[in-house]
Amino acid sequence: MNNKPKASLFVNLTNHPSDKWAPTQMEAALAMADRVVDFPFPIVSPKATRDDVYALGREIAEQVLALGEGGCMVAHVMGEMSLSFCLINLLKERGVTCVASCTARKTEEENGVKTSVFSFEGFREY
Repeated sequence: MNNKPKASLFVNLTNHPSDKWAPTQMEAALAMADRVVDFPFPIVSPKATRDDVYALGREIAEQVLALGEGGCMVAHVMGEMSLSFCLINLLKERGVTCVASCTARKTEEENGVKTSVFSFEGFREY
């Protein structure tokens, strides 16, 4: 990703709003693009067919592309796996760089209760 020009827009297509990110995650996103916008990842019914997911993916991909108004974009895609796969493929076909967030899981146990804390480590291109 380092050899690519800086994008104008970083679309956060997840269920984790960017205003809740650690500063290091926002800094990493802004190193790739001039600004970050949130686009909530939709809920996918377990009863949805492959065709249903693909239709939803096409609709969302067009909405995401419209946000960039033809400019260079990065899409942070994390969500339900079949829709993520569809979106990544559709967006990459249109020249959008798609990334996943990478985290380190730290688990602590106290009084028999396990708590997991995820620490942002960077973005990885799909």
